[in-house]
Amino acid sequence: MMSNSKVQFTKLKNLGKALLLPLGMFLIVELICSITISRHLFETSIDIANFFRSSGVTIISAYALSINMSSGRMDLSLGAQKMVGCMIGGNIALQLGLGPLETLLFSVLFGTLAGLLVGVIFISVRMPAMVLGIGMALVFEAISVAFANEGFQLYGQSNMGLLGNVWFVSVIAIACMICMIVFMQHSKFGYHYNAIRGSQRVAISSGINTFGNALVCYAICGGMISLAGVLETGYTGYFVPALNMSSTAIAFSGFVPVFLAMTLQRFCHLTIAIPISVITFRFLSMGINLFRLPSAASSVITMSLLLVFLIVTGQFNRNKLKKALQKRGEEAAEGSLI
Repeated sequence: MMSNSKVQFTKLKNLGKALLLPLGMFLIVELICSITISRHLFETSIDIANFFRSSGVTIISAYALSINMSSGRMDLSLGAQKMVGCMIGGNIALQLGLGPLETLLFSVLFGTLAGLLVGVIFISVRMPAMVLGIGMALVFEAISVAFANEGFQLYGQSNMGLLGNVWFVSVIAIACMICMIVFMQHSKFGYHYNAIRGSQRVAISSGINTFGNALVCYAICGGMISLAGVLETGYTGYFVPALNMSSTAIAFSGFVPVFLAMTLQRFCHLTIAIPISVITFRFLSMGINLFRLPSAASSVITMSLLLVFLIVTGQFNRNKLKKALQKRGEEAAEGSLI
């Protein structure tokens, strides 16, 4: 059995390997931009502010998406829950003349209630999560548009500049990261959650309440995606309502980073892998935007690079497994000869 110091050294070594990914992406994009368009990735304070704001919002969205997704529950109503939080909770706060923090809390509260409702229906009806998500997305979209057909607008509202402030967004994102690390790695709920991710059948046999755990996950996801929605609206100014399943695209701003983070789990925990992958893709997106490419071309480049990364990683894992099985077979053969 490895000593505690050796285990800690191995964890730090693996974390260092994971951190090489955003560092490598930054250096590659910086080099390409310097050679081709004679421009650095960060040249003004606006570039830095936009980087931290976008990264902070995407990290929160990615956490909200990953909690259910990594447990095998693809919740397609997440974008609609974001609409409920902002369109209903946010607009109620504005109508009451409340400040930015109250607006934030109202939005998170209504988003949490929306997520909790989806969770209650999920554990009561035992419907597949994806099918349930489609139905609830349509319902939440209709309710949100009926309540606030004009959308959710923070631009021009007095004292709402705090919600788009780069320092405020960054502090909230860091607080979410710390809470997720503590909650998912060092709490009873986190231990049960990781056990369920490993094997739901074994978790049930061990006495873990899987449905209660899922209910909490849905509530957390609804609150976090609404939090991301308010912070995003804080600097974009306006949140447009959506119908006919259009809200599903809203929730998946962190979809690609979550896929990458789930691959990086071999080096570090998912709660740490998500910020690393978000920052990696943020560097890539900033570089692509400097070339003024159409959004479709940007999506093709991003998805292609993700596909290449997944193929290379999958091949590496297969080769590693093959070598391990071969070594095990050789050891077994040597044992039989003795």
